[in-house]
Amino acid sequence: MLSINMDDVIKVLNSIKSQLIGFGVVAVLLIAVMIACRKQSKSKKYLIRWQAGLGMVLALAITVNLILTGPMYSMVTLATGGGKVSEENVASATQLCEDIADEGIVLLDNDGTLPMAKNSKLNVFGWASTNPCYGGTGSGALSDAYPTVTLLEGLKNAGFELNTELSDFYTSYRADRPVVGMFSKGDYVISINADSHTVLDSKVYNVASDIVYDASNKRESDVEVADNKFDFAEGNVTYLSRADGFANYAEATAAPADFELPAEAKATFYNNSNWNPEDFNNADDVAPTTGAKNGLKLKDMVGVDYNDAQWDAFLDQLTVADMDSLIALGGYQSVAVDSIGKVQAVDCDGPASINNNFTKQGSIGFPSAVMIAATWNTDLAHDFGTSIGKMADDMDVSGWYAPAMNIHRSAFAGRNFEYYSEDGVLSGAMAANAIMGSQEQGVYAFMKHFALNDQETNRCGMLCTWSNEQAIREIYLKPFEHCVKAADCHAVMSSFNYVGNTYAGNCSALLNDVLRGEWGFVGMVLTDYYGVYGYQDSDRLIRNGGDFCLVNYDTETNHLTDTTSATALVSARQACKNILYTVANSRAYYPENLNPGMPGWEKVMIGVDVVLAAALIALEVLVVKKGYAKRKEEEVNA
Repeated sequence: MLSINMDDVIKVLNSIKSQLIGFGVVAVLLIAVMIACRKQSKSKKYLIRWQAGLGMVLALAITVNLILTGPMYSMVTLATGGGKVSEENVASATQLCEDIADEGIVLLDNDGTLPMAKNSKLNVFGWASTNPCYGGTGSGALSDAYPTVTLLEGLKNAGFELNTELSDFYTSYRADRPVVGMFSKGDYVISINADSHTVLDSKVYNVASDIVYDASNKRESDVEVADNKFDFAEGNVTYLSRADGFANYAEATAAPADFELPAEAKATFYNNSNWNPEDFNNADDVAPTTGAKNGLKLKDMVGVDYNDAQWDAFLDQLTVADMDSLIALGGYQSVAVDSIGKVQAVDCDGPASINNNFTKQGSIGFPSAVMIAATWNTDLAHDFGTSIGKMADDMDVSGWYAPAMNIHRSAFAGRNFEYYSEDGVLSGAMAANAIMGSQEQGVYAFMKHFALNDQETNRCGMLCTWSNEQAIREIYLKPFEHCVKAADCHAVMSSFNYVGNTYAGNCSALLNDVLRGEWGFVGMVLTDYYGVYGYQDSDRLIRNGGDFCLVNYDTETNHLTDTTSATALVSARQACKNILYTVANSRAYYPENLNPGMPGWEKVMIGVDVVLAAALIALEVLVVKKGYAKRKEEEVNA
């Protein structure tokens, strides 16, 4: 589960500052009135001070109502909703974990040492033996609702005697963890190796003539012809080549001589300091209809083809405010929109589990993606997705922030435990089956982090990731491509980093040209966590293929600043269509799950308001009566 982040707390307080300031002003004025009346007669002073006190209570109640029904509405709804995973699904998931471990943990060589006899004495080396990773941070964190057994406890339970002096040494050191394609003609050798160099067996595949994929020969799996889209991301870099036995190794691995961003890349490098939406408006755009009364609800759109004209009549009903809310507040949910009968759909963290960070409900932790990949068993990967989908349904959750399928580019990458492999094909096969499993339960899976998010260091610091077209397509995009084409994935989480000099969350080449254009993706694209970081901006997001922001409170840039230009409205409408289409075709709109009624907490709030209003009225009557009596008494005694 995610822990409370003080930076988030400060941002939430900042989102309600206008309400808090308003109450503060009223409170100060009322206190000033209380002080100013001290020279009045006792009856007047009594009446004025009581009226000021009651006014302060009323002002506080109004402020709380404005906060709860305004900027905090979605967050409070998330915190008070959801269900609990059934014992049946917990038991099924537990058994699946054991099945994955049985196939994923493979003993490659045993010289007779194993299995060891019970009561054997063991030294367990390494500081991590006393503090292993059961899950990662952020979306990789596991629910603490389920007990975990430490490595050392497991060995003790199995009957081994451990060297406690060694484990005590580690504990005393530190008790906690610091927080376009072308195939040239010729022979291709396909081999299975014992390691990077030792070939166990190989086969030769011959390509008789050059195969070129272009406008006259489109790949069957593509919707549009693939061509070079990422020349801008190649950068001023020398790439290691196999040519002539890695002849350019020294040049490619030499330390950079210049750390300056090339002038050409700098000229089109945008962040929140130098991007103006007006500079990117399309004069040919025509503003769409908004706020129409066509009598359509989102439940009427279930099963309606994405390209059906009925979507236009439906989308015409959205107001600008509706669109802004859908785009701005996409953190762990897509918001309810009353005008079109859209219910709030809850999304939760993954990838090795599914956890609701607000209700603290969650699943057990599954083996890491690495172990699932090590099984080479796509059926188990599919069962994993199915299990997640069933538990999500128990929790009234419709979206899963998973699976994660970035590449093990380096053994030292900070979130390799979330990713399957260094191989894009294996990663794609496993991730696609997990997605199919969850989607069959009506739970849309956000494949992530799209794309080239293969290091954690400085990932939110406008990190420019440089690569060439071949590597991007054959390695880093490969698992995502497979998930779209084989699993019909309908949800994507973009990544924090820049692709070349363009933020991945608003990289049109990545999100529009390749994802939607070439691959035919139909669905929604969510940012990774929307912390702004100096470069995240909703106006730029929706104009370049992104749809909504992973945050559920107001920030300086998640709400649209351009709400009038035709380009902004066309882009916002398209983003909302992507969100609404995906949600309408999920479990959120299964008949048994539709609950357009008022959230329970809101009913409680109204009940408290009624009781408080009655109490204030009663007090007001008593105060007035007593004040009147005091005044009469003063007149008699005068």
